[in-house]
Amino acid sequence: MLSIGVRFIAGRYHATEWGRHVNEGVPEWPPSPWRLLRALVSCWLLASPHLSVDEFLPILEALASTPPAYRLPPASVGHSRHYMPWAKKGPDNRTLVFDTFVSLEPMSELVITWPDVELASGQRDILHCLLDKLQYLGRAESWCEARLIEGAIAGMRNCEPITADGEVGPRLEPVRVLCAKRGLAGKSILDALCIDTGHMRRKARLLDPPGSEWVTYLRQRNAFQVVHSSALTADRSDVSGPAVARYAMSMRFRPPVTETLTVGELARRSAMSQYGRLNQQKRSRILSGKDDEGEPLQGHQHAYYIASDEDSDGWLDHLTVYCTSGFPRAEQEALAKISSLNPGKGRPELRLILLGIAPSEEFHSSRGVLGTSSTWESSTPFLLVRHPKLRKDGSPVIGSDGVQADGPAAQVFMEWQRRRQLDPSLPELTRVEPVSALQCLNRSIAWLAFRRWRTRGHGPSSAHGYGFRLAFAEPVAGPVCLGYGCHFGLGQFRPV
Repeated sequence: MLSIGVRFIAGRYHATEWGRHVNEGVPEWPPSPWRLLRALVSCWLLASPHLSVDEFLPILEALASTPPAYRLPPASVGHSRHYMPWAKKGPDNRTLVFDTFVSLEPMSELVITWPDVELASGQRDILHCLLDKLQYLGRAESWCEARLIEGAIAGMRNCEPITADGEVGPRLEPVRVLCAKRGLAGKSILDALCIDTGHMRRKARLLDPPGSEWVTYLRQRNAFQVVHSSALTADRSDVSGPAVARYAMSMRFRPPVTETLTVGELARRSAMSQYGRLNQQKRSRILSGKDDEGEPLQGHQHAYYIASDEDSDGWLDHLTVYCTSGFPRAEQEALAKISSLNPGKGRPELRLILLGIAPSEEFHSSRGVLGTSSTWESSTPFLLVRHPKLRKDGSPVIGSDGVQADGPAAQVFMEWQRRRQLDPSLPELTRVEPVSALQCLNRSIAWLAFRRWRTRGHGPSSAHGYGFRLAFAEPVAGPVCLGYGCHFGLGQFRPV
């Protein structure tokens, strides 16, 4: 048995099926053996000129002798649109091109297996060197890493040639794959693989390369099922531990950081709406933060909707939906459906791109809300949940520690102590220092410039907003959100 593993390190495989135009939007999947053989010939000619024809041809013949089987990783289809110069219309004219590609997890591996092919030890060493020089497969932007797999293959093959008595079941679909013609050997196969595609089309008037043949494979019908998560956790029934749904905001329209609360409320509304559509208009306790009687849940075990500015330019760029208890499958499916937030009243929609649904540590970042640090600083205002203690003459009540009783700093300590009661593994908060304003790249934003009242529900105990720098005894993994409106992005801190 001979097996080759290929990882597309940019998470994309760009290739159009042979005989089709790029603007038809039909990606080649799986990568055809004919394309792989041509890539190996290219590696031999360009990167291994010391290798003789007599050494290379037996390897080529062995790989071309029979159609391989595949283990296809989970993938989806995407496309981009861009204009390219068109010489036929002059130097100032352009034509719109659709670039359709297969999108997959960069760390996932495509495995190509020849069950009946064996190579000698020296030939395997040569093939290993050739694969090490393979930088892309398909178009030049399909960067890849290829390796020769030693030993048995883990996992079952899910794309194989159809047999004479094979049946296409309900979970399978036929797909054409271009392979080398059986019986082709020697110098003839090398000549066929080296033919120039442009010459073949324009001069020879051929769509299919000489020496090739189409083989019908059976592929899973869900081969392009959308996968949500850098770790591909969307197929789990549950996500264990803290869980995150992470989105990037479209560059076309991004709200200012002062509208963090607005985006958080819109995200909650959209998540609840998607959940209701998928579950007979039922309500999720985790997504809504309310029990079956409509009463608010206690203990912060429901979802946080945190819009954040992670490049500090004053504009929101990410949305993080976080829940300490994890998202069950139904909640995951609802979150995966969110692609835009509509503020209504003719205002533009906010487009979202789902980056993944996974445990929070899989989105670790040194700058974002999911970072880890022993020092955190306010990125949205902290609002009070209690009225500060005052004497009858209006002067503040100062405790033995020199801090006003139920004052802003005292309420930060109180909020953190409540979090520690829920999770004893959290470290102690050792110091709270005031911060006058949010510092962006080229300006500062006052805490009073933020929207500080929810559309529904009770308001904060004080109209003022406060900023703080928090120091912990040990590093803390985010997100860190405290005070009024913390489940909607207020009281948000960022790692320093």
